[in-house]
Amino acid sequence: MWRVFDDVVDARNGRLWIGSHGRSENSWGLVLVLGLLAHIAIGWVHADRTAAGTVALALFAVTTSAAYWHLLQASDPFAHLETSTYFKALSGNAT
Repeated sequence: MWRVFDDVVDARNGRLWIGSHGRSENSWGLVLVLGLLAHIAIGWVHADRTAAGTVALALFAVTTSAAYWHLLQASDPFAHLETSTYFKALSGNAT
């Protein structure tokens, strides 16, 4: 029984370590550059059909904006938690 509890605690500590050490500003820059290059490629592919290109770029811009928003939220998932609220939730006394 204690081994299972230790495994759960170790897994949680591993996730917390990854969440606090797994970010790099270089990787965010790479994501943004790849998004920009994808926009340029879509523009080139649809250069002869401007209406289709406009629709394709608009749809891609909306979806990449949503993806960037979700990535930003996932980059620091515990930012919205206060320490006292977090410990209250762990102890089962959250209101």
